[in-house]
Amino acid sequence: MVVLGVDTSGSGASLAVAVGGEIRGCLRPAGANPSRALLAGISRLLADAGVVAAQLDGLAVAVGPGSFTGLRIGLATVKGLAWAWNKPVAAVSTLEALARAVVDRGALLVPVLDARRGQVYTARFTALAGAVTRCDADRAVDPAEAFAVAGAGAVFCGDGVRRYRALAQQLVAADAVLVEEDLDLAAQVALAGTALLGRGEGGDAVHLNAQYVRQSDAQVHVARPVR
Repeated sequence: MVVLGVDTSGSGASLAVAVGGEIRGCLRPAGANPSRALLAGISRLLADAGVVAAQLDGLAVAVGPGSFTGLRIGLATVKGLAWAWNKPVAAVSTLEALARAVVDRGALLVPVLDARRGQVYTARFTALAGAVTRCDADRAVDPAEAFAVAGAGAVFCGDGVRRYRALAQQLVAADAVLVEEDLDLAAQVALAGTALLGRGEGGDAVHLNAQYVRQSDAQVHVARPVR
C-alpha cells in the first residue's frame, strides 16, 4: 500500500510517503506562500520517492487539533488532490500521531500541544506491542490538568512540553518522561493512514473535516456581545 501523509497542524508543514508500511521519504516544504509550498513539496516528495499519483492507494492527513490556519490549508490541499486523483482519505488525529511517535518509550502516552490562550490540547493513549489505544477524547485544558496525570512512567510529548516545561517538572511523577524534541508527525500520519486505509476506513474527501476541539479567536470575538 502506498500512502501520502500530510501534517499542517503545527507551525510548519511536513510530508511523508509510506510504501508497504515503511517510510520511503519525508520532506518539510518551505516558502512564502504556504499553499503553493505544500503543493510543490508534495510534487517533489513523490518524485524523489519514485511514486506517481496513480500509484497512491490514498492520502492521510492530520485533522487536528492544532493551528486553525494550518489545518485549513492542509485539508483544503488534501481535498483538492483527493478529488483530482480520485483517492480515498484517512483522517488522523494530531494527538494520536504524536502518541505513535513515542510508542516505544512507555506504556502511557500523553501528547500535549500548545493551544495558546493559556491552554493545551491533550489526550491519553496506551501503548502495547507497538500499537496505540485511545483512552479519552481530544480536549483543550489548563496545562496543569494535562501534566497532573496519574500513571507510572507516563510519557509526555509535543510542543506543550517545551512551552510549559517548568510547570511539567513540578507536576509530573518522578518516573515520567518529558520528550521535548520535534517529532516527525507526517511519517506517523502516513503510517496511521496506511492502517486505516488497509481496513477500508478511508473516506470521501468531501466529508473530511478539521477537529478544532475549541472555537477560534475570531469565533470567540464574534460570540461576545459588543458593549
